[in-house]
Amino acid sequence: ERKIRVIYADDGYANTRVEAALEDAGSGDARIRIKVTESPRIKVSKINVTGAKAVSADKVKGQFKDTHDGGLLKSKDFHEDKFKEDLKLAQAYYQDQGYLEAKVAEGPRTHEGKTGALILEVVVHEGPRYKLGKVQVQGNVMAGDDEVTKALGLKEGDILNKSRFDQGLYRAGEIYGEKGYIEVSIVPEFRYRPEEGVADVDLDISEGDRASIEQVVFQGNYVTRDFVIRRELLLKEGDTFDVSRLRKSVQNLYNLQYFDRIDYDRAPGGKEGQIILILKFQERKTGSISFGAGYSSVDKLVGFAK
Repeated sequence: ERKIRVIYADDGYANTRVEAALEDAGSGDARIRIKVTESPRIKVSKINVTGAKAVSADKVKGQFKDTHDGGLLKSKDFHEDKFKEDLKLAQAYYQDQGYLEAKVAEGPRTHEGKTGALILEVVVHEGPRYKLGKVQVQGNVMAGDDEVTKALGLKEGDILNKSRFDQGLYRAGEIYGEKGYIEVSIVPEFRYRPEEGVADVDLDISEGDRASIEQVVFQGNYVTRDFVIRRELLLKEGDTFDVSRLRKSVQNLYNLQYFDRIDYDRAPGGKEGQIILILKFQERKTGSISFGAGYSSVDKLVGFAK
C-alpha cells in the first residue's frame, strides 16, 4: 500500500487512498485485491519563507525548479519528491554565497479551507557567511602544496563558494589523473571560525599508486577496425595513465564521425599498479552526422573523493 501511495504522491495525488485485502482464491491459492481511490491533484496556493535575511524570500523561491505558487507558465502542481529536490537547490544557492552551514527545510503544511490547496512553509537557517581562510595540504608527495591550492581557484579572503570549491577539488584531482594517480582521494575538512566569518580548510590527500596501462580493449566496434581506433589514441600499452591524453583521444575519435557514444571502464591488470583500459563504442548509423562531443565518462576514471 505504501509504495503505491508514494507513486501517487510523487505525481501530485498526495491524498490518494490505497487499500489492500487478501482473499481466498480457492484450491489453496490467495489473491490480493487493491482498491485505489484517487484524490484530486494537489495544487500549491502559497509558499511562505521564514528565516531568510541575507537573501530575499522571492530569491529563495526563485531557486525552486518545480514547486511554485505563481508566475506565468509555471505549474502549481505539487510533487513531493520534486519539492524535496527544490529545497536542496535553495540550500545549494546559499552555500554558493558563502553560507556553508545554511539549512533550508520544510515547515508545517496547511491547506486552504475551500480549495484544499497546499500552503507550504519553508524554514531557513542562514548561519554566518564565510570567507576562505588558511588552506593546509597534507599527504601530498607527487604534487606540491602550491599546485594543489592553485587548482582550487580561490584565494584567502574570497567568499567561499561551495560549487567553485568543489570544482577546484575536481581540478586538483585532474592534476593527479594526468600523472597516473587514478585512485587519488582528496578529502576536505572545514574548520569554522564563525565569529570571524572565516573557514580554514585542511585537504587530506591519499595519492594511491601510479597506474600504467597493461592493455587497451575495444568493445562494440563491429564495423570500425581496431587499427583505425588505435591510430587516434594518444595512450598505448605500457604508458602511464594520463586523463588529459585520454580526453584528447576521445575528441579525436568523435571527430571521425564514426561513433554516437564512447564510454570507458577499467579493470585491474595482471600486476599491481597496472590497469586494463576498456573503451566501449556505440557506432553511428551510416549517413548520420553530428557535431560536438562530451566525454564525462572519462572523468569517472579518476576517482577522487570529497
